[in-house]
Amino acid sequence: MTFRFSPTAKVIIESGTTSITGSTLTLDKDLSSGYPTVFTSDYMLDPCTIPYPWVGVEVWGNTLLSQNTLPLKMGKLTLKNNSRIEYAQWGARAQNPTNASQRGGIIIATTGGNFKNCNVGVEFKEYHNIYLGNEYGNKSYFSTATFYNNDDYLTLFSTAPIHAALEVCRGIRFTNCAFTNFYSNTMFQKLSMGIKSMNANFTVDGGSTFSNLYHAIDANKNGGTNNFSVYSSTFENNEVGIYNNGVNNFITQLCTLIIGGNQRTGSTYHYGIRNWYGSGFTIEENNFQPSSIVSPTNKIGILITSSGTAANEIYKNTFAGITYGNYSTGQNRANSPSGNLQGLQWLCNTNSGNSMYDFYVSGSGTNIGVRLFQGTATYPTGNTFTLLGGLSDFNNNTSVALNYYYKSIPVQTPQYYNALVVPISTGTYSNTCPSHICNPPCDILRLSNTDVQQLYTDYIDAETAYLNLLYSYNQLMDGGNTNALLYQMQQTWSTEATQFRDELLARSPYLSQDILREAADRNILPDAMMLMVCLANPDATRGDKFINFLQYECPNPLPQYMINLIISSWDNGTARTTMENVLAGYNQDMATTSNKILSDLYYKKTQDIDSIDPTDTTNFPNQINYWLNRIQTLSAKYDLIENYFFANDF
Repeated sequence: MTFRFSPTAKVIIESGTTSITGSTLTLDKDLSSGYPTVFTSDYMLDPCTIPYPWVGVEVWGNTLLSQNTLPLKMGKLTLKNNSRIEYAQWGARAQNPTNASQRGGIIIATTGGNFKNCNVGVEFKEYHNIYLGNEYGNKSYFSTATFYNNDDYLTLFSTAPIHAALEVCRGIRFTNCAFTNFYSNTMFQKLSMGIKSMNANFTVDGGSTFSNLYHAIDANKNGGTNNFSVYSSTFENNEVGIYNNGVNNFITQLCTLIIGGNQRTGSTYHYGIRNWYGSGFTIEENNFQPSSIVSPTNKIGILITSSGTAANEIYKNTFAGITYGNYSTGQNRANSPSGNLQGLQWLCNTNSGNSMYDFYVSGSGTNIGVRLFQGTATYPTGNTFTLLGGLSDFNNNTSVALNYYYKSIPVQTPQYYNALVVPISTGTYSNTCPSHICNPPCDILRLSNTDVQQLYTDYIDAETAYLNLLYSYNQLMDGGNTNALLYQMQQTWSTEATQFRDELLARSPYLSQDILREAADRNILPDAMMLMVCLANPDATRGDKFINFLQYECPNPLPQYMINLIISSWDNGTARTTMENVLAGYNQDMATTSNKILSDLYYKKTQDIDSIDPTDTTNFPNQINYWLNRIQTLSAKYDLIENYFFANDF
């Protein structure tokens, strides 16, 4: 059965009130003919007329009411059994667009329900499903639904299509859905979006596919702490598979990202995942590979830009046959001197056949780069390399050297790297690279209460050990008082050089770079004495900027042979190196554990009322705030503030 609509026509599914039940509409196949129900534009009756779309379906709700209330007070649309909405400006909107108090309509598409050639397939505006004082996930969902545009779209619309637009909503799920544009040059020129979100929480899973789009998922945040999760989905021939702008704690696991087949004119870089500013992410066990369609574009598996000071990791992914496996730029580590201990790490990733770099770090300036200990002396990185040549394995194109800890087996031993990568073998220590998800083949496993309690215990153990050791470390650094030591140096005359050299050596290898700079600037020590102090503190001398300072900028520049000796000392471990390795390990344990806890809390917080465990009495918003307060990173504090603002608790 087909219903045809004129340009200004719309279908309205009205909401109810506290005493009136909302309207429902189900688009199903016709029982007598077996054909699906179709809502379309009557332009399709006469394609010779000027093309036009119709308005679409509006599913009205009530912002003061809950979707959980029975009998249902909200409007509800169900699309199933290959029924279709097509050629509409908005296929289905979960609200009255002219009245913000009529939001919260329910849209369900299952068993092949589809949206074809709509400017916006489905649209959800801000709505909070508050029931008995708690907020629950939205009851809208999509299962085996299809969102599709072909070249006919271009006869109706000049604007870029969006298959699903989500704004400040929570808990919408897309399971085994398809988001696609027809593979044509004209459609590639449209900046088409699969899912475009702003401050929204949603989940994609169950074999969903995204193909031939500009941004398959385009997630943005300018407030709030809603995140998103993508599991077991395939992305193919998109310019960007997953584009994240500022959303923290997002998850991408068990996905396949096929990069490079998008044919948009002027497009020179294609990405599997492109993350701007987001932190606390989980990117694990995904497969990045090139498109079979030949393209001159640069194919980048994961680009991380300015994820901040938190301990993040990209774990156990496969990168094969692309241009760059992993690329980072901006600040992705803690401020000095904690950059050794905290920041972005690459662990247990498999690289093969990449044409430029497996790992590339770029940027200039203070605190730019990734964690300066990649792995630790007892926990090697576990990555494998393409071993192409040049600087293909690891190019650290910043101004500070990093330690790269590896197990001495051929495929994990870096051979092609620049001078600011210091490879260090871990000897007998190895990394078995266990799955953090499950023992495949399996689906994503949710945490039981027993699992959660064990994670709490693990975090407390790591945090206690970290803080105890950090106290000792801080007491050793510059004798526990950098400012006092700087003042003492400023009062020292050159005639006291021998005495001062002895004092600095006594505090080695725990001198900071600030102290070494001050010693060189004050011209207190002769070259030979300055060299002795630098050689005793290899952890502090790392980095092009400091070397350039010693060689060209200080009052008495050191000769080249001394500079060479200082650089060669970077391979030497010290007691300080050992302590920093242990601190870095505990820091990473804390981050991994707290990310798992937060991910579980966010997931349970956004479930709809039919999915929650009725025996679980956890106050999820309070627990999320507790952990954001406990995690000592800037991104966590920003999220904590956002939560307080949302709750008007300030």
